[in-house]
This record gives sequence, structure tokens and C-alpha cells, in this order.
Amino acid sequence: MGEGSGTEQPFHWWINDDDDEGDWQAGKDTPRFGPPDWSTPRIDGLRDLVDFFPVFLDCGLLYRMNGLPGSRYEVRCQGGGLEAYAVGLSPEDAGGLHRLKDQKLFGEHFDLPLEEAEPMGLASGQWVHLSVEHLYRLSVEQVTGAAMLIMEGRKVGRFVLELRVTTAAGEVHLSRRTVVISHVESMYRELMAGSGVSRLAEPRGLPDAGLGRGWTVFVHGYNVPTHAARGWNAEMFKRLHALGSRRKFVGVNWPGATGLDYHAAVQRALISGRSLGAQATASIRGGEVVLIAHSLGNVVAGEAVERGGWKPDRYYMVNAAVPAEAYSSEETDPSHAFHMTEVQWRGYERRLHASSWHTLFPPHDYRSKFAWSGAFGKLPKAVQVINAYSEGEDVTNCPEDIDSASLLSALIDGRDYSYGVWKTQELLKGVPMTRSLGTLFMRRSQAGWGFNEYWKGRYVLNGSREPGGTYLRMTPDEAARLTDEQLRTQPFFDRFLWKWLHDPRPRRSNGSQQELAMFTDVLARGVPARSYAAGCHAMSVKLVADLNLESEGRIPAMGWPRDGHEGDKKAGRWLHSDFRNAALPYVHPFFKQLSQ
Repeated sequence: MGEGSGTEQPFHWWINDDDDEGDWQAGKDTPRFGPPDWSTPRIDGLRDLVDFFPVFLDCGLLYRMNGLPGSRYEVRCQGGGLEAYAVGLSPEDAGGLHRLKDQKLFGEHFDLPLEEAEPMGLASGQWVHLSVEHLYRLSVEQVTGAAMLIMEGRKVGRFVLELRVTTAAGEVHLSRRTVVISHVESMYRELMAGSGVSRLAEPRGLPDAGLGRGWTVFVHGYNVPTHAARGWNAEMFKRLHALGSRRKFVGVNWPGATGLDYHAAVQRALISGRSLGAQATASIRGGEVVLIAHSLGNVVAGEAVERGGWKPDRYYMVNAAVPAEAYSSEETDPSHAFHMTEVQWRGYERRLHASSWHTLFPPHDYRSKFAWSGAFGKLPKAVQVINAYSEGEDVTNCPEDIDSASLLSALIDGRDYSYGVWKTQELLKGVPMTRSLGTLFMRRSQAGWGFNEYWKGRYVLNGSREPGGTYLRMTPDEAARLTDEQLRTQPFFDRFLWKWLHDPRPRRSNGSQQELAMFTDVLARGVPARSYAAGCHAMSVKLVADLNLESEGRIPAMGWPRDGHEGDKKAGRWLHSDFRNAALPYVHPFFKQLSQ
């Protein structure tokens, strides 16, 4: 029963109590947070199959010896904790359950789609007679049989699954297997980064004795509240476990649910990462450690390794919402740097930008570290890094036609504001409300693409009918004459909110909590990225392996879900959260790699 299970020990699985539907779905994987799938007498779409485990009834030899006339072949689940569906798969191809999209393998003749599959009635707790077609397949097809059952858990508890064969001569052959059904969240560990209650003891629902020595650690992304984080962790565990992974699983939660204030979440990610580093080092030991992080969760993961001191073995960056330059100070394509520059700043030399301010200070001054460039530069040297990216994804895509954070421009252009939103958030840093209404959603705004009013250009009179005049902004040529010494105290960009940062005297790090708050606040809100997000393109960092999800994470010939992919820019493309939202058969190649 299931990949990697033995025959003597109880088989462990979870109750099917989430709310799956169709072949693509967002936000419905939270256990016990909606109508449970076990309550419906059907398989609830392709996404629901991950909640089923395969069972091969090895009665082919008995059938060939005793035949059908006068003999009965029956199966039962004592207590009715399981339900079963017949499927035309052989034991050798049981993995096809999570690999094949068009599965017309159900029904009396094993030729119907899963939507038309009917339960066998195992949940009644009574003996269920096997069909003639099922027995024929078990005894004749491919010698070992090309028919199986797939089962879902309907109740939490310990159940006995029985196969009974009664021959014409009255002989009874009986085999049994104990199946333990648990709530899925009792089958893995949970770590709260920084605060909250962690669950790091051995899970009751899946003892460590039945697993290997390794670990899988998963970190979710931005704006994921507690109930949604439960869904992310549960679905990731299920998919890896169903594909045979026997590493101990840890779902990491961190407080990234900040609503529309994305920059607040970036600061929390940086702070949570340092806490995660210490917590993981102390609690996750023994065997290979595979780290998987999604979207902004890669800032948490990067900080956990860079400054938190954690050393996992392999690290998958999935659609990382992190500037590529963070992993190498050399990872900045000139054309990318130009297109990541806010439109009103194009023409001003880079030395004047907030992203270059750190270069004005010597290495021993802690302000020299206030940059995304090289922020996680140690990571590729310490960990085997795989950048799982998608050029067609929506969130971290960096379209060249987006040159400001103006909501009005997006509406005029008819552009979906969520498309390229990571780039838009970078262009929003420091911008006043007069240039973007997006500032309304930010609790704090500083530096970035704002202009320091201290530096004034030419004075222009208002005209003969109105007294006074206005100072224009310095032209690029005028601003280029500002010295480094002047810019340390009065940068050309709008000043940071932390006033002492502009003290011209050298400042050394003291490691205080105030300094941590200042560093994370400035990096999150005041320093724009100069490079595209790692999640939307291959990187040239020598120690980072690139994995193209569009071509390597899926099988293009299988097609792609239509739900959630409406419009020319999304149709057929691997979007930001598709590795979790698309049913497992669509993304099987990627998860198979993660499970190894």
C-alpha cells in the first residue's frame, strides 16, 4: 500500500478533510476549513487524487487456481474509516495516479474519467464483493494484474483492511493490513519563526521510525495568514509524501501577512530569517536537509543562512521574490538595471541612487552593508542552490513597459495591477503620494525614488501675474557635480527616516536590536532593487543551478490548466504559485525532483 511502505507495520495516511476541486485551485488546501472531501461520494477533481493512496489486492494467484464459479472475493474495512475506488493501474505503475492527467481508468470497465468514478461502499464497514472485471484484470492482465484500489481516509483512527477469498470448496483465505488515519497536521512538524508555539516533537500521526534520517523544510511566501499557511504546509507535505519522500517534514510559518503593505512583509521576512537560522540549527539535525522556499519566503531562507548561521544541504528557490543581485554583487545586467530604474530617475548617474548609497562608505562602516547587492552572497558558497524560475510567471515578472508605480498609468494602459507587481513594489519605494496612490498602503516611506528637496536646481519665476517662483529639480548634469562627501550627509534621493544614518562620521556596528530594526527597515523600504527578481529568469551566478519550471518542472505535452490562466499573458504559463495550485500530475516532474 503506497510507495515506500512495508507489509508488517501499520500504514499511515491522512483523513481527506480539505476542499479540493478541479485541476487548478488557490487557497483551498487548509485541513478542516471547509466542506471535507471525504463527505462527498466522488473524487473531487484531479487535485483531490493526492489525498488517495493505492492498494494492490494480491489475489491473482488464488483466482487462477480457484476460478470464479463458486468462489467469492471480498474486501472490508473494519470500522468504515476508508472508502475505495477501482482503478485500472498495475502495481508497477501506481505512480501514474499522480503523473497522468487524462485518467480514464475508472468504472466497471476501467474506462471512465475520475469525475464519473463511483465509490465501492467500503465506508459501510461491510464486506464488498469484487467485480468480475476487476478479478479478470488481477488474474490475467500483465500477469501481475492491472487493477488496483485507491483509498481515502474518512475517519481518524486505527482500521483493519481485510481481503477474504472463499473458494467453492469452502476454504477461506484472509489477509489483513492495519491502516492508521490521522489529521495531516499531526504527521509533520511546524516551526514558528521568531515567535509563537512550534511543534517540533515527533509527530503522533507519522512516527520517525518509519522515515529516513533526512529533513525537508518548507517556507511559505508573502501575505499568508495562519489558516492559509496551514494549507500551504499540508499540501506540500502531501505531495512529497505521496511521491515517496520519507524525509521528516517541517513547515515554517512566519508573520508575512501584512495586507497591501508589501514592504512591511519584507522587513518581517528579514527579521524572521535570523530567528529561523538559530531555531533550525538547534532543532533540525541528522541526515540531509532540503530547504524549499517560495516567493518572499526566500528572503526568510536567505537571511537564515546568511546571518542566521544555518547550513542546509540543498536549497530550492521557488519563484523567488528576491533581487538576483542578492546572491552575487555581479548579478546585475545593465539592461535590467535600466528597466528597474524609476522613469523620473533615468538619466541621473547611478552614484546618486539609493541602491548605490552604500558605496559611499568604507567597509568598516556598517552603512556599507545597506544594499541588496550581495545581501545573500555567502549562501551559494554554503549551500547547493537551485533557482526554480519561470519566465512566464506573473508576480515576479519584470515587464519593460512598467517604468513607475503609478496606479493611474496601470488603469490607462488596461494593465492588471497584479502582473509584474514585484517590480511595481520596487518602483514604489520612496515615491510620494503625488506620483503613486500606492503610497497609501505603506506605513512608512523613505529614500528610494523620492527626491531630496534640499538640492535645488534653477529658480523659475511664476510670471508677471503671480509673484514668486519655484525651484526646479536639478538636472542630471547639475546633480552629477555633487560630491560623495555631500551625498553622505544629504543624498540626492529623499533622506532615510533614521536621521543618524546621515552623520558623516564613520559608524561601526554594535549588533543592537535597534540596529537590526534600522537595517531591515532601510533594506525593505528604502533601497530599491537594481536587478530583476530571481524567480522570473535564469541567473549567471556560478554556484547557482537554474531550473526552468516551464520546460523542466512539467511535461508540456500534457497541457496546462485553463482556470486561473485567463488572458494572453497567463494562458499556458507557469504562474507564481502554480507549483501548488496546479494539480500534482501537471507539476509531477518538479515535485519528483523535490522528493528525491
